[in-house]
This record gives sequence, C-alpha cells and structure tokens, in this order.
Amino acid sequence: MKHSKLLILSAALSVTFLSACEVSNHENSKVQQSTLKGKDNMQPQSPMLNEIFSSEKYIRPGQSKDVNHIVSKYLPIGSSKEEVINKLNEMNQNYKEEGNIIHAGYRKKTPPMTPQAGVRITLKFNNFSYLENIDSEFSYAQ
Repeated sequence: MKHSKLLILSAALSVTFLSACEVSNHENSKVQQSTLKGKDNMQPQSPMLNEIFSSEKYIRPGQSKDVNHIVSKYLPIGSSKEEVINKLNEMNQNYKEEGNIIHAGYRKKTPPMTPQAGVRITLKFNNFSYLENIDSEFSYAQ
C-alpha cells in the first residue's frame, strides 16, 4: 500500500515537472519566436522616428537626450508651417497645432512594467509662420 502511494506521488510530481518543462520549452520554441518576431520591436512608420529610435538606444530610464540634430534633418529651420505640416503628414506623424507651436511625438508601446521609449517634439514658428526653433528629446519613461 505504501509502495503504491509513493509510486502515485512520484508519478504526479513527474507529470507536473514535465508539464512545466513543456511550457517553458514552448515559450522558447521556434514557433513561438516566429509568431512574436518583431512585435515588441515594432517601429513607427515615420522615417524620422525610426532614425531617432535606432540611434538613441543607450540611455537609461528616466534620462532624456536631445535629438534636435535628427529632427532638423527632416524639418529644417526656416521651413514654412505649411511645409512642416505636409512633411509631418507624409511621415504619418501625429501632431497638434496651438497657435505658432506644433507639438508632435510618439510613445512606443511596450509590455507593462517596461520602460517606455518616447519622442517629444515642439516646433515653434515666428509671426511669419516660418520654423525658428526645434525642441525635441528622446526618453525612456519609468
């Protein structure tokens, strides 16, 4: 009787252990990897944002880094407001106009409890509606 109870207990523990191993292996399997491939690294469709995200990967959460040099390549100082808006639309970039200022940006979707990468862009125009100042930064929110 003791022997059969011990045998049943060891069989139950073995099945539990093997099930846990199978779940772990499935998470690391090629099928699992191929279905998730690239989903957590999805980039925005804007070439400007793609360049920012690919070049600014090495800052710590809570820190930010100036990316004016990248933004100004796509939206040069002296451009008319109309040209800037057209360029933002071409790049599928969301923005909001507030008088002589355009706010744009992007927050990368990440799993919970993971620092969220983002870009904040403020474009200031003079009274003649020409771009005179760019204030932009890349950061990881905690």
